[in-house]
Amino acid sequence: LFRHRRLERSSGVNGIGNSLGRSLELKDIVLTSAPSGNEWIWWAAGALAAVLVIVQLFRAAPFSRAHRELSKIRKSSNFPADMNFWLKKYSMIFFGRDSCAGLQGAAWLEFLDMKGGTDFSDSRKIWDEMLYGGRIMTDLEKRELYRECRRWLRRIRRRKLWYI
Repeated sequence: LFRHRRLERSSGVNGIGNSLGRSLELKDIVLTSAPSGNEWIWWAAGALAAVLVIVQLFRAAPFSRAHRELSKIRKSSNFPADMNFWLKKYSMIFFGRDSCAGLQGAAWLEFLDMKGGTDFSDSRKIWDEMLYGGRIMTDLEKRELYRECRRWLRRIRRRKLWYI
């Protein structure tokens, strides 16, 4: 017994002795409250949130594709025709073929304005001259048309993407 106490006192780190040994004793784990059994609610809420995020990502894919294509068209040599094709293509994707496939001229520009809240029809004369008359666009007109197309895409995305 005496020998055991001597070992106990002498054991320790850097002369601290037995005080370190007593502070590291393991205690029993005592739960202050029992589990409620509603953990499944948190798992279900997490799964629902993950599903909603995945659905929104899939719904956003056409918009990011449209934005990439719009950026490529900006450097195109056949800018007006490519821009008109881009608008037709994504109008059909977002609104369906039936609603916009047969539209041209003023009706087409009014459709774009109505759906996107833009001002394409204000430059109706310039559109007709560029698409059908062979008029070459100035850099300022290209920038304005590009900006208007970006605005149209942003507003369509806001309307289509965030409404379930």
